[in-house]
Amino acid sequence: MIKKYFLIFSFLFLFVPIIFSNQEEILIGNGWSSKENGREAVGEAVNKLKENLKVKPDIIILYSTVKYEPDEIIKEINKIFGREVKIFGETSCSGVLTNDGFHKGSLALLGISSKKISSGIGISDMEKIKDPKEAGRTAILQAIKDAGKSEKELPTVLLLASSSIGDEEEILEGVEEVLGKGKVPIYGGASADDKIEGRWKIFGKDKVLKRGVVVLAIYSDFKIGHSFLSGFNPTDYKGKITSCKGRIIYELDGRPAGEVYNEWIGGKLKKELESFISKYTSSNKSRSSWKENLSPWRYLIFPPHSSQILSTRSSKILRGLC
Repeated sequence: MIKKYFLIFSFLFLFVPIIFSNQEEILIGNGWSSKENGREAVGEAVNKLKENLKVKPDIIILYSTVKYEPDEIIKEINKIFGREVKIFGETSCSGVLTNDGFHKGSLALLGISSKKISSGIGISDMEKIKDPKEAGRTAILQAIKDAGKSEKELPTVLLLASSSIGDEEEILEGVEEVLGKGKVPIYGGASADDKIEGRWKIFGKDKVLKRGVVVLAIYSDFKIGHSFLSGFNPTDYKGKITSCKGRIIYELDGRPAGEVYNEWIGGKLKKELESFISKYTSSNKSRSSWKENLSPWRYLIFPPHSSQILSTRSSKILRGLC
């Protein structure tokens, strides 16, 4: 199976390539800014980037919160580095994470320059290409062509960003059809915004898409190390949805969905709800009423475009329980 390092919700972004090579063979610089004005923010981030990267980058990896207008910041990057620079990125939730720490309401750039790296960008507009699998195929084929490679020449690594929430696995299947299984590590994540309100976007070269997929294929002889850590872990538990409406799950295997899920996670849902009730009610009577209404946690809600955030009937948002 192809190695897929895919974060469904990119609250923060940290890209740290571990490349074992002569320092003169690859040059990297990064910069960030939280200035309110988009053009000024790009200017400050670029100045920081240039402190370590003295030459023009071939690749720019861009992550930005939604307080900035993407078209404006990409236009400014192209103005500084030229339209031939290959821009890859997406919007993030709340802030960005760099080697300097977490920066709320900001943008960050990572610049890469090397004569021993070839790269290509591919982007699919999913308002036009409705099938997620075909969108994945189209994007990777564009990236291969943009890099001047053939389909037989596999990338060393692939970066992927999606702003079509819920379609990630099918998109990856489309990419796999071209690259094959188990041959290329894929890093990436879904774009995000601050309040889960559909303002997320992806960036590819000079394009900005509200719903689509962008990939950056990197070809090199360099050895690249990779590691993955997530707050969510796969388990052997599974069930059949027997009652639902939209993204609201009422029943699993004919039982209240919340009750089943609570069993799967060792009673943590019940403890979380009882803690919430105790914290936000002021009398024993009100606590009793809340418990009667909530027990046995009749259903689970996965709000539209929320990328599987779990919300209980109490509207208490729970993350990373499993």
